[in-house]
Amino acid sequence: MITEETLLILGAGASKPYGFPTGRELRTYIFSEFCNDYEKILREYEKRSETWILKSMLEPKEFAEAFKKSSIPSIDQFLALNPNFQNVGKIAIATAILKYEKESRFREDIDNHSKDWYSLLYEKMIEGYSSPNSLERLGRNKVSFMTFNYDRSLEHFLYESLWNSFYEEKDKIALSAKKLIPFPFVHIYGYIDKPVWDGGSQYRVESCYKTIHQLKENIKVIGERPGVQTEEIAKLFAWAKRIFFLGFGFAPENTKVLGLPGIISYTKPIYGTAQSFTKHEIQKVKEFIQRSFPKDRRFETNPIIEDKDCYQFLRDHL
Repeated sequence: MITEETLLILGAGASKPYGFPTGRELRTYIFSEFCNDYEKILREYEKRSETWILKSMLEPKEFAEAFKKSSIPSIDQFLALNPNFQNVGKIAIATAILKYEKESRFREDIDNHSKDWYSLLYEKMIEGYSSPNSLERLGRNKVSFMTFNYDRSLEHFLYESLWNSFYEEKDKIALSAKKLIPFPFVHIYGYIDKPVWDGGSQYRVESCYKTIHQLKENIKVIGERPGVQTEEIAKLFAWAKRIFFLGFGFAPENTKVLGLPGIISYTKPIYGTAQSFTKHEIQKVKEFIQRSFPKDRRFETNPIIEDKDCYQFLRDHL
């Protein structure tokens, strides 16, 4: 069981082992595959005319070409600079995430089982459970999540794992999942959909025109984040006694949303993966995080930032 208040802040690298794209990979998908996938979806939509299809594809093609030639690595930053593309950009993101969700895999089915940090986390959460009555103890884990990812793979994984761990109690789990999995899941930029146990669609839902145009409304780009989330972010930072950044690139537009530097009111352990970062880049991240502490306390804690994947990092520090 995780007994110390632990906040996990997730970037795109955290979902990558399960088949979801990094920011760079999402960029590549948008300008190389999105238009073909979306045109296919349009052609399957109520047998619309060829003229309607060709007209509907004008903006997606213009958007994908502009994004490619912009050289901007982040779709979020591109849409912030080009608000007229926000609607088609959300369509592109929704199309991508639904496609990757359908292809996502977990546990022994992932490409590299040695990177399966979801299973490692769940093992920590149910450590010592030895009877059906242990079901009620899951919610005692002191863990919260903030994610910059649109996917809902972690929520789905925890629910599916719980359902099958306590299979004889599956009816109870189906009725009381929100109570049994009470951990905050804050999606900073929105989500493709809520998990099924919280009123969302089935995981791996079929992509179609109506689904994509409905679910794109859940996606929030830079500048659309609801103000109430600012309070929620601050509360979780204050609540946590240790903070982990997993698969997080420390891009300025994302750290700014979190209120960094400056939101951490007292010294606490800070951990972070920095896979493929140079030593210089890792040192810059450490210095940046230290600036988040009050001036008279900022050098009391030395952030642990290491060039490791999420699985190995959590094995070493969680």
